Amino acid sequence: VNLVWEDLTAVLPNFGAGPTKRLLNGLNGFALPGRIMAVMGPSGSGKSTFLDSLAGI
Repeated sequence: VNLVWEDLTAVLPNFGAGPTKRLLNGLNGFALPGRIMAVMGPSGSGKSTFLDSLAGI
């Protein structure tokens, strides 16, 4: 099974008077079976948000 994502965007909704916050913006990529993929980046860069989005959480 191949995992493919195109134009993946995650937005934090407005909980009050402030504007929405875009957490992920237009990500594209793929993961192939039998291959290792690493998600790397500094703290606060959206790694967990990205993985949660792929998992449908």
